[in-house]
Amino acid sequence: MSAKSDSQSATSVKRRKDTELRDAVNRMQSIGQKVQKKNNAYRLALRELSHLTHSPLAFVLELAFDEQMKPYFECRCVFHNPEDNTEAPDTDLDFRLSDFRLPIDSKSKEFYRIYMSTQAAVFDKTTIGNFPSSAGWQAIDGMISIPVSDGGKPKALIVLCNSAEPYRIELNKRIWPLLSSLLNMLRIIETRENLSHSNIRPIKEDESARENYSIIEQLSPSGILVLDSKLNILRINPASEQIFGFEAHDLLGKSVINLLPESYPNEHALRTFSVQAHTNQKRTNHNIQIKGVTRAGQTVVLQASIVPIRENHQPCILVLLKNLAEINEIQNQLEGELQRFRALTDLAPMGILQTDQYWHTSYVNKQWLEITSIEEEQTVGLNWTHIFQGINAEANIADLHKSLLNHKVFKRELQYECPNGTERWIIFHARPLLDINGNVDGFLASIIDNTYYHHSETKLRDLAERDPLTRLANRTLLLERLEHAISHKQRRGAVALLSLDLDGFKNINDSMGHEAGDRLLIEVAKRVSDILREEDLLARIGGDEFIVLLERIAEAEVASIIAIKILKALREPFEIDNQEVFISTSIGICFSVAGQKSTCASLLKQADIALYRAKAEGRNNFQYYTPDLDLVSKRRLELGNSLHRALNLGEFEVYYQPQLSVSDNVVVGFEALIRWNHPEKGLIAPDEFIPLLEEIGLIAPVGRWIAHSCFMQLREWIDAKLVSEDAVMSVNVSPRQFRDSQFLQSVKNSMVSARLSGKNVTIEITETALLQDNLEVKATLEAFHEANIGIALDDFGTGYASLSHLKKYPISVIKIDRSFIKDLPYDEEDIAITDSVLALAEAFKLKVVAEGVDSDEILECLKERDCHTYQGYLFSKPLAAKDIPDKIKQ
Repeated sequence: MSAKSDSQSATSVKRRKDTELRDAVNRMQSIGQKVQKKNNAYRLALRELSHLTHSPLAFVLELAFDEQMKPYFECRCVFHNPEDNTEAPDTDLDFRLSDFRLPIDSKSKEFYRIYMSTQAAVFDKTTIGNFPSSAGWQAIDGMISIPVSDGGKPKALIVLCNSAEPYRIELNKRIWPLLSSLLNMLRIIETRENLSHSNIRPIKEDESARENYSIIEQLSPSGILVLDSKLNILRINPASEQIFGFEAHDLLGKSVINLLPESYPNEHALRTFSVQAHTNQKRTNHNIQIKGVTRAGQTVVLQASIVPIRENHQPCILVLLKNLAEINEIQNQLEGELQRFRALTDLAPMGILQTDQYWHTSYVNKQWLEITSIEEEQTVGLNWTHIFQGINAEANIADLHKSLLNHKVFKRELQYECPNGTERWIIFHARPLLDINGNVDGFLASIIDNTYYHHSETKLRDLAERDPLTRLANRTLLLERLEHAISHKQRRGAVALLSLDLDGFKNINDSMGHEAGDRLLIEVAKRVSDILREEDLLARIGGDEFIVLLERIAEAEVASIIAIKILKALREPFEIDNQEVFISTSIGICFSVAGQKSTCASLLKQADIALYRAKAEGRNNFQYYTPDLDLVSKRRLELGNSLHRALNLGEFEVYYQPQLSVSDNVVVGFEALIRWNHPEKGLIAPDEFIPLLEEIGLIAPVGRWIAHSCFMQLREWIDAKLVSEDAVMSVNVSPRQFRDSQFLQSVKNSMVSARLSGKNVTIEITETALLQDNLEVKATLEAFHEANIGIALDDFGTGYASLSHLKKYPISVIKIDRSFIKDLPYDEEDIAITDSVLALAEAFKLKVVAEGVDSDEILECLKERDCHTYQGYLFSKPLAAKDIPDKIKQ
């Protein structure tokens, strides 16, 4: 399936889920007004949530208190939906859940934390198993617990269980519209219950009107106070509770002064809420600014709208309240966002325009005006459409309209003529803006001046296909022409490739400088071009390497004739910087004839193989490609193919060479060495297949396998008491493994699996890796060092700048190369080198491992010099894991 169809499918699923959610919310709202009890409201919500999430079981928990005022969770409602699960749930689970009490203790404290927060949590089988078994939790495989709170006050926990699809935390946000409907229902029910216990009675004459009015009061985002003629509080809605921090039952029947203190005695009766002051307002609200006080004693500035009303034939006062601090904060935030938007768009390196739903300009930044060379007033209304010019203007506008209506992005390159006559090429990019209902509400467009890149296309293509020095074709154009020639060889004739490499060119560069070398390459290109036919192609593919492509050749002698002419032409002296320069060339020739399957890659490879043969034959000659030249390449290819299967087929094996303490000859660690036992070719030397592993990109997975295998093996030997808990496993690391982003983590994971720590592991690197001297290598080594994993520098002394490496990198072990050890007791130079290395290690506080120890005399010499560790044939050659225990016991 294409990426486009995947995206369409995902969009379709999302829209279907959104539709299901809207339908559920509509059902809640239509039925909710008739619900009289909280349990019925919970059951209605559980039914909708169960269907939306395919949860066969759902229940509601509320916090309650026992006789000793100890808190516990009580199950208020349970809903079963067996249709959403192929396996019928435990039939007794409903009874047990509806009957149980979950105490607040160490096992249920997570439920209590969720209840007091606003963040849902997902539980799996393991965490569910921690709950009391008597409640029937063993029948639940997975669940999500969603807190329900009103204005920050916890109300309940909704728990959904056993969905076939895994629960995700994001479900809490998705179903919030439905939870909001549930909260509205609970508010209405609680209000009715409060009214039934107060002195206020609904209007008998029109019960439905009174009920609707009560609902509006409860759901109003503005605070509402209803006062009697004595300015006592008859009702207070939830929004007012949130403003002042009081519960309604704390204020009913009390004076409004508790919320709105007076500046002087009887201020409210004489002025603020004076009936006479508002009688002539003809039911229009009278807005004033007033100060209130919260339960915490904080002052809030409010906007009050005061309206005289009558209830139960008695005069009352309706007070609508808005928190000015919140309004001002929102306005300041909006103003700040607008300023940031304008600042960002003015800094953006592109023109930006925003329209309203009628496509009229609502905003344009200065870059748009600069690119189009017009004034801001010239963009008013639909004037921005002047950027669409020429015969395609109407078609482009029609395509823009169609794309935006279909909620798609529109992008096109347009030719635009500025008012001053300057021609520009513009990239126009538009994206629809959607309102809350998903309808197009204008669009946001950007333009980029693409004139330079448009006019540079020919130059860029020339740069992409031509060698900048010689102006010959480069590899890209060569491959294009070669592909075309191969596809037409049946009709046009055979194709020949001549691969040229200049003999002695490096000496010219080194002795006369690169500028002289460049001039020589230009002259070589001219001489060879003069020899070739018009239809032939000469390409420079790098350095002093050239390729000649001959098409439509009828005889093989044509290629040899041209090769002889090239050899002769390049033997003639070149005059560079007033000096005569002599060079020659080696040429490899291959063919692709009708009926023969060839590819660009195969022909280039064949020509290259023939070129190496010409060099091996003494240079200054040409050689044809023959299949026998490919035997070495084929062997490498076969080994490469076999390597892809070797790991899965278990053909690799790790051998271990013990490392011993010089002082007491105790085994203190091992070096892990990979071996490949090929099923047909037998044991293959590491020097032959390890470079192949690096070339074909298998060194990373093989390296991970080696680490895992040898770490587990070390743990087995430690547990068997063959070696101590401090024994170390050394693993060789290729420079290519530093490019593996999972390298360090895989080593850590293997250590955890084998129950090893950093002190048990050392990675061995060569100075080849350090010579790359890049930040990636240094960062990786420092990460290993931070994990307390040892880093050993192998073959120490055979590379370059060893001392600087010890200072720059977190090296902890150096291994003296065997070439300095083999003649140690007798060769004074080797003794001096060994003494120097040991002294250097002591200065840097490093451990030293001597390699290649194969005699008692060498070991005794190392012991005299306080060398730490050794390995070599004196104790053992590298052995298979099964042979190590016997060797150690001996």
